[in-house]
Amino acid sequence: LAVLTSGIDANLTLEGQNRRKLSKSLCKAICLAERHLRPAMLVHPRFRSEPEYVIYTDNSTLQSVTTFLLKRLPERVWGRCRIVNLDVDWKDHRRMQPVNEIAKRKDLLPQSTVCIRRALADTEHLSPLKGRILMGLDANFLKKPMELLNRAARLSFAQALYAIDYDTFTSPYRLAAWFGPMCPGLLADFVYLGLGVRVTERSLQDKILWYAHQDPRFNRFVQWPTWPLHAVSGGLHAIDQFAFALALGEAVMPKGEHGCFILSSQRYAHLKDPTNYTEMSHDKKEYNCALDIRSCTNRTRTSRAPGFATRFGYGFANSLRNPER
Repeated sequence: LAVLTSGIDANLTLEGQNRRKLSKSLCKAICLAERHLRPAMLVHPRFRSEPEYVIYTDNSTLQSVTTFLLKRLPERVWGRCRIVNLDVDWKDHRRMQPVNEIAKRKDLLPQSTVCIRRALADTEHLSPLKGRILMGLDANFLKKPMELLNRAARLSFAQALYAIDYDTFTSPYRLAAWFGPMCPGLLADFVYLGLGVRVTERSLQDKILWYAHQDPRFNRFVQWPTWPLHAVSGGLHAIDQFAFALALGEAVMPKGEHGCFILSSQRYAHLKDPTNYTEMSHDKKEYNCALDIRSCTNRTRTSRAPGFATRFGYGFANSLRNPER
């Protein structure tokens, strides 16, 4: 959960009603994961453990997020949450230095910078020694994610799964000038990284800089996007997604699409109306989930068993996951 200076909407600040909206979104994200992901993991023969949650904050949000979680979450859930304040992470400035150079030369929106900061923080704070789900707060579990767990259980060492972006493109996108491995069509707001997948800081920085130097006046993809990507954020809209698709393609084994696999677009839907088959929906809809997370967790015995980390992400004014998407 990336909780920095702003929240799900492009201009959301932590004031008044927006602060309550941020808190509601944070609670909903954990609640839906506890309602659907957690019980499925507990009974799955491959996992039999509970998800842990990694929450990014900055100085502006640390106190409010900590207070909110202590009030809303029972100890059994709070004990599985880890809060990382990126403003006191001495490596954060080094990770962001190349991106800051891009921001000086291009009209990079703060929301895009936010998404990049979160993605780079993942390379430091999420261990490759366990499975990791990278999610945006607008990615919602609607049913037990059995396809995700069953396919994750069958992955070989250093392989990945991801939802596909069938909104920006009508087929799995590829970068026209990129001749190395990639994970075509990757949607950065729902990715599962299996045991051993290690996307390095340097690799992701290199891919971000490479994409930033592609001329947005020309189509940068093999396919034509369904809307003008070049007109948003200095032509760098979703730069974190496209850079991550390249970096992940190099990190998996074997490299490229033989090591990273697309989840069913029917069960893991992007900007489509949910059906009876939908296990995860990535959209802007409001889904009901009890704000008091106790109603989602008290029915089942919980034994803390590390082995699976869940990171939800959304934007903050100066750094994290892309609220533009």
